[in-house]
Amino acid sequence: NAKGGGWNVAGNWQGGIPNSDSAIVVVDSAIQTSRTVFTDEPVTVKTVQFDNTNAYAIAGAGSVNFAAETGMASITVGATPQGSHAFQAQVNLNSNIDVAIENGANLEFINRLNLNGNTLTKTGTGTLIISNLLNTGGGMVNIQEGTVSGSGTVGGDVNNEDRKSTRLNSSQTSISY
Repeated sequence: NAKGGGWNVAGNWQGGIPNSDSAIVVVDSAIQTSRTVFTDEPVTVKTVQFDNTNAYAIAGAGSVNFAAETGMASITVGATPQGSHAFQAQVNLNSNIDVAIENGANLEFINRLNLNGNTLTKTGTGTLIISNLLNTGGGMVNIQEGTVSGSGTVGGDVNNEDRKSTRLNSSQTSISY
């Protein structure tokens, strides 16, 4: 939908409302300016692909729950630099997830990010920004490449395989290795 709008409105999606552990959400060239997609109830997806230089924000009182019926859940931000996008709604991982952010692109988690014992693997040379309370719940953020930054508190483990690219604001961010 070129105007953004409600996640749970059938007319805003091609092929029906995405809400299952096999749902693949592609938010792409439908918008010509920054837009918000909101949900006031929990939704479940396997994959979200951001492919637009205009910013998408996924917001609301509901949550976005990543789960994979088969394989791994994923978030992808553009094969070419594709803007800055944000999850303003709470995000819960119910399976491991690969977050691939290409060079020049950003993805920000602004509300709670709950790993629930799963691993979030960050790939791609773009930037992942965690500006909230990150609760790993026994899981881990595995940084393979690119930059991870933000302000907030990490409750759990962070593995930085690309040691040169994690920026922390020491007065606002705590990390346990």
